[in-house]
Amino acid sequence: MKNTAIKFGAIAGGLLVGFSLVSQAILGTDTSSFEVAEIAGYAGILLSMSVIYLVVKKYRHEVAGPVGFAQALLVGLVTDLIASILYGLFMLYYFMSLSPEFLKVYMDYYRGQIETSGASPEQIASELAALEANAGLFTNPYFQSMVMFLTVFAIGAVIALISAWILRSPSPVGSND
Repeated sequence: MKNTAIKFGAIAGGLLVGFSLVSQAILGTDTSSFEVAEIAGYAGILLSMSVIYLVVKKYRHEVAGPVGFAQALLVGLVTDLIASILYGLFMLYYFMSLSPEFLKVYMDYYRGQIETSGASPEQIASELAALEANAGLFTNPYFQSMVMFLTVFAIGAVIALISAWILRSPSPVGSND
């Protein structure tokens, strides 16, 4: 189980990194593409994390006996954890080496979005004050990498739960699994 989950976790992590790099190559880093890039990013996460379904299915076929919900979930979560760690580390590398100005550019973009939102002046002032109060976290590459890790892990955990439920072996009558 461990080797299969690690292997598929590395594949999912590689797909996440690949989707990010391809998305950036196609869309660029201009602020006009940020909304489309965000949608593409979530689509890439969903597609990459669909590997979890495949690994649970593969594990189910490798096991001689029935695979319960807990076993299937564990395989999915280990795969998810490996992929999420790899992506979090890639994002840290990206923020620190490949595009160190990205977080500042994104914060400026977000500030502009608030200012042009059409909300009341009081609401705009409140949102800008909250943004400024959290500017240290918003532009911190370590924090943002952790946010990306947690985002991918949360989406993968939902996919793992669904996959485990769908692919669990039917429980014998009277079983608690």
